[in-house]
Amino acid sequence: GLFRGSPWDLDVSGGFASPLAAELISGADLVVAWGCSLGMWTTRHGSLIRKGATVAQVDIEPDAIGSHRRVHAGVAGDVTQVAEAVSRLLGPAADDELAGYRSEALREQLTREIRWRDVPYEDDGDEQHIDARTLTIALDDMLPEERLVAVDSGNFMGYPSMFLSVPDHEGFCFTQAYQSIGLGLASAIGAAIARPGRLAVAALGDGGALMGISELETAVRLGLPLVVVVHDHEDRKSTRLNSSHITI
Repeated sequence: GLFRGSPWDLDVSGGFASPLAAELISGADLVVAWGCSLGMWTTRHGSLIRKGATVAQVDIEPDAIGSHRRVHAGVAGDVTQVAEAVSRLLGPAADDELAGYRSEALREQLTREIRWRDVPYEDDGDEQHIDARTLTIALDDMLPEERLVAVDSGNFMGYPSMFLSVPDHEGFCFTQAYQSIGLGLASAIGAAIARPGRLAVAALGDGGALMGISELETAVRLGLPLVVVVHDHEDRKSTRLNSSHITI
């Protein structure tokens, strides 16, 4: 959601990148990392940066530059100030300079294909289960746009991360920096308190939901509007989940 509204927004890079986003990122001859580490998750173990591409990194912490991969140019500084300085040096681009990626054909393709929900798939649901993709797309249509999505850790976490949209970068709460299961519900409750004008959505796995289930009392006691979706995977490879979900 960081560049929501821009026609050139590719959304997320890495394991959650859509097929079109991954194709465009891996085809770039120049990659500039603004305040991001270029770690294994955001580069798909380096495969999203093609061989021969020039890589530049901007970070306020000098030690972060090149910590995960070799870069050709590193700038230690605040990303906003560096971006503004680069913009002044480059100046406004003329119409005939807008070549490369920013073509009208690509703009139209991004409108049609950049979202995961626009990628065709074979529904894996049956009479007792609903495909996680089908459920999440339906939720994306049903829930208000002004939302906060908090995602727990586990095998399921790609579905809410890839198929639920958020209005901006403040609408996505991701606990994976801790690599711990069970923080999703508490994160959603905290987000709901911090932004009372948005509907909080807690996307949990069955294990993480059980680990933090006592926090349901907190949500009820505080009277928080909260949607809790519990994904119940049958096995590691399954794309199906139990259809039960709780609304408070």
